[in-house]
Amino acid sequence: MAKLFTTGPVENGVSNPALSVMVKVLNNSSTNNLTATITLYSIDGSKSEVSRETLTVSPLSADFKSFEVDLLREYEVQIQVDREEAALVSVWGLDADANLIAAQRFASSELKDYYMPFAKIRKINFSRSKKKKKGR
Repeated sequence: MAKLFTTGPVENGVSNPALSVMVKVLNNSSTNNLTATITLYSIDGSKSEVSRETLTVSPLSADFKSFEVDLLREYEVQIQVDREEAALVSVWGLDADANLIAAQRFASSELKDYYMPFAKIRKINFSRSKKKKKGR
């Protein structure tokens, strides 16, 4: 079953802001690849997608992606994995000297998670049909 992890809103308008954020994905499955789609959002006022990357992680291995956040005052990182039972993810804010920022560090247990069942979603049209006026 797919699962979505999120950092929630992250404040980056501080005295020591992150210039980049690194997302690490670990696949603990001994037999199956893991696909992770990582999406970075700006949430300064309204939420808008900044970047999206997909990782395919081999069994019993890890990979990472880095994203620039130096121009974002507030951001959110979402990671959707296709095999949640095998996935561990973490997110790390890095300053100008590539030092980890403790306030922008999210271990797997600190990320909010949502289950994402695979299902087709159909749009339903709720618009009312216009009644025809009787002719004059």
